[in-house]
Amino acid sequence: MYCGTDVIGVVVAKNKDKDFDKSDVDKFNLKNGKIGSAFRMGLENKALKQAAVTDKLTHLPNRQGAAEFLSASVLPQLQQGKDTAVIMCDIDHFKSVNDTYGHDAGDRVLQHVAKTISQNLRTGDKVYRWAEKKWSL
Repeated sequence: MYCGTDVIGVVVAKNKDKDFDKSDVDKFNLKNGKIGSAFRMGLENKALKQAAVTDKLTHLPNRQGAAEFLSASVLPQLQQGKDTAVIMCDIDHFKSVNDTYGHDAGDRVLQHVAKTISQNLRTGDKVYRWAEKKWSL
């Protein structure tokens, strides 16, 4: 099964002594077929991995996604002596937006900023939401 750019699995149906029948096809059912269930689990696993590296508010890759990109792409370039740039930016006084207009308005500002930056990147550039970790009990 092909999903985007990743191969989730491959099934080869080859000749058998008798014709393929409904029970053979039923094995591919995504809900309860043996082969279909394996594919479904692969797709669900891919979705979970994607969710783990995606910021839920802005839909940008998150801090974990950035760390993976930095270690897989940027670090090797630096080790090879290649020119590389990493730019981090911050929205000054953003806390005052939340305090004055509320968190829903602050969320909309973050979404707008993320969209604006994303739409203005060069091919090959990446944008991530680093987001400060907030710990509360």
